[in-house]
Amino acid sequence: MISYVTGGDGDLQKGVASPDPRFTDNGDGTVTDDLTGLIWAKDANLGGDNMTWSDTIDYANNLSLGSEGCGTSYMDWRLPNRNELKVLLMQVITILLCLAVIFSLMRRLAITSGRVLRILKIPVTRGL
Repeated sequence: MISYVTGGDGDLQKGVASPDPRFTDNGDGTVTDDLTGLIWAKDANLGGDNMTWSDTIDYANNLSLGSEGCGTSYMDWRLPNRNELKVLLMQVITILLCLAVIFSLMRRLAITSGRVLRILKIPVTRGL
């Protein structure tokens, strides 16, 4: 699977197959994207809920997380740029759409199987 948006980090490696697995847990609160080389915080909500945009930028600028070696932490954290955020959101939207299709098919199959069971006069049990 190739995943990139024009201007995003993956765009620089256009045509490169996505590694399997794509992400590596570094065991220090960070995850490395093995396609782009970017390191992400494993917990996307480190700063908590309901932060203003300004608070979020300040939090990212002061974040110390991960391991650069010799026990020091990375200090160059930043928020994703517009294109990086677009890639992340498109991946989430794609997953949600796939789930919607799967659940729709499951619902149709459940309705169809229920009709078949009624036609065959087999009792249908709900709420297993």
